[in-house]
Parts: sequence; structure tokens; C-alpha cells
Amino acid sequence: MDKNIVKVARAVHHNPQFELLTRFGYISNGILHGLIGLAVLSLVRGAVEEIDQSGVLAPLPRTVYGTILLLLISIGLVALGVSHFVRVALMRKNAGADRKWPRQIGELSKGLAYLIIGLSSMVFLFAKENAPNSVKSSIDFTAHLLALPMGELVLLIIGLAIITLGINFIYRGVTRKFAEALDFTKMKLKRPVIILGIIGYVAKGLTFISLGSLFCNAAVTLNPSEASGLDGAFKNLIALPFGPQLLLILGLGLVVYAIYCVARGLYAKL
Repeated sequence: MDKNIVKVARAVHHNPQFELLTRFGYISNGILHGLIGLAVLSLVRGAVEEIDQSGVLAPLPRTVYGTILLLLISIGLVALGVSHFVRVALMRKNAGADRKWPRQIGELSKGLAYLIIGLSSMVFLFAKENAPNSVKSSIDFTAHLLALPMGELVLLIIGLAIITLGINFIYRGVTRKFAEALDFTKMKLKRPVIILGIIGYVAKGLTFISLGSLFCNAAVTLNPSEASGLDGAFKNLIALPFGPQLLLILGLGLVVYAIYCVARGLYAKL
């Protein structure tokens, strides 16, 4: 059974069409982060009231071009998720660091995250105005979790895990670990891409830390409304001293990360 899974994974991994889909997945991830970054900048200017996946993607299906873009983003993110699952299957037969379970869990987590985001993006394509609101969904999830025995502990662990993920993003950005995933033999603009990666990874790390702190705060205060997703994280930041300036930097950083994702799609080691 294990050999059959590895055989299928190898066939998928070496398929040229699937490689193109995976590369487009990174570009789709960049488009999504670019839309969020631009929405953050709009929040600083007071031009938008809500920033989350639903708020960013919901307007797209209203036009033909937006519908096509959303469909492409969804397909790309789902393909990117599947590529991480394929990588895990191949890692199980590799020697050395690939055999270590933390790395395999990391790949599985990434795959699951991209798959969920891609599938939820499809919801906006087909459900349109009936699509669920991400802020409300986050609050409802938190409320149900807090109602369970030891729910506040589980919520606190989730918050700490998100904060740890954010710290890991910052670490990978500052130490340039992200560059290990790039093929520099085909790249002419190595230094600019490295700079984009550093800024982008740090910005995304700070976003995760802000988001994780909301879940931790909801666990401590037993108030599910505190866990209002990305929208709440950004609005909490803007309420701080120098908050608009911090949010401006963060929004620009997410746009930079989006550009890096496009570069990664073109030059990723697959």
C-alpha cells in the first residue's frame, strides 16, 4: 500500500502539467496576499470597514473577470495544497532530515491550509452573497470551543501555535531560510528577490502573531468576540499608538510578500 502511494506521488510530482499548476498555486497565493495587503492599506485610509477572506474575495464574483480570477485562485491554491501532500508521501521514503516527523507535519499543515483556503475561495464563487462571513465564522468557532470542557485551554494552545508560526515566519525571513526553496541558477535578479522575501516573511509573521494574540486573549477573557480573525487583528493594531503607521508598514509588507510569492512561483525548486 505504501509503495503504491509513493509510486502515484512520484508520477504526480514529475508530471509537467502538475508542476505548472503548483507554480501557479504560489502565484495564486501571491494574488490573495496582494488583495489582503491592499485591503489593509485601504483600512488605513478608512476606505474599507472589514478585512478578512470573505471581505477581500466576496466582491470578485460580481464581474466576469473577477469570477475567472477567483476560479483560477481557487484551483491554484488547491493544487498547491495537493503538492504538499505529494511531498509528504515522497518524504516518507527519503533518508535524512525528510524522515523526521516535524518536517512531515509541517508539510501536511501547509497542504491542509492551502486546501482549506482554496476550497473556501470556491464557496465565494458558487455561493456569492450567501457565502459565510469569516469574522462571524471565527467568533462562532471560538464560542463553540469555549463551551467545551477545557475549551479555553485548547483555544489558548491554538493561539500559541499561531504565534509560534508567526515567529517561525520571521525567523525564516531574517535568516533567509526561505531562499532554500528557490532555484537561483535560473534567476537573474537574486538580490531583489531575497529582499522581497525577507520583508514579506517578516510582515506575514507579524500578521500571524497579531492573529494568535487574539485567540489567546479570547481564551483568557472567555470572550469569543475577541477572536474576530484577520479583521480583528488589523483593527486592534490600528487602535494602538502609532497604529496606522504600523498597519501601513504591515500592508506594504504583505504586498511585498505577494510579489515574492509570484517570484517563488517562477523559480521554486519542485
